Amino acid sequence: MLVPGGLTETEKFFTEKILPEDVEAVPVDADRIYHLKHILLPDYIINRYPDGLPIDYLDFFRSSVLPDRPRRKEKLVYISRKLSGRNSKRCVLNEDDLLLKLESYGFQRYHLEDMSVQEQINLFYDASFVVSPHGAGLTNIIFSDGLNVLELFPLKCSRPHYEYLSKTLNHNYIPWFPESGVDRDSNFCVDVEHISRLVESILMKSSRK
Repeated sequence: MLVPGGLTETEKFFTEKILPEDVEAVPVDADRIYHLKHILLPDYIINRYPDGLPIDYLDFFRSSVLPDRPRRKEKLVYISRKLSGRNSKRCVLNEDDLLLKLESYGFQRYHLEDMSVQEQINLFYDASFVVSPHGAGLTNIIFSDGLNVLELFPLKCSRPHYEYLSKTLNHNYIPWFPESGVDRDSNFCVDVEHISRLVESILMKSSRK
């Protein structure tokens, strides 16, 4: 498998688990031309906004990377996006106020960029509820089962990546939108009381199952 520029640490983690034994990932220089005897170019399995991922693909991937132990389904997870300057996107500006409410239900705050891939897999493997602003950290819901997902958007403009992933995996997905917003990537404030009521309602429904 030819990889221009080489694999990232995350890509190394996953390719070691899912590549067949007779396939080797070989870094190549993107600025050179290579003469190949045979080349196989696989199709993309999805487009940008699919209505779901192929279940056979998901089953293979999950069975290759998930922990070999029972799920605990005990983690209530809030994913925090670090407010680190002008390049920060979709950070919740009143996050501390939100956390005060969420912690009363048992939620904990996690900064995924400070965790290894395996730690993130373990966290979501044992999660029962995830609250998060829209962002790549929600990709980890692929490691969960029967998950409640509350996704926070900075304005009334949905990006349905994680809604469709949730649909494929039979997660309970709920989006939250503010009354108004500036930009789809802007930092934003949330209605803490509204989100608190949503969380409480979801937890109550889950406890009745």
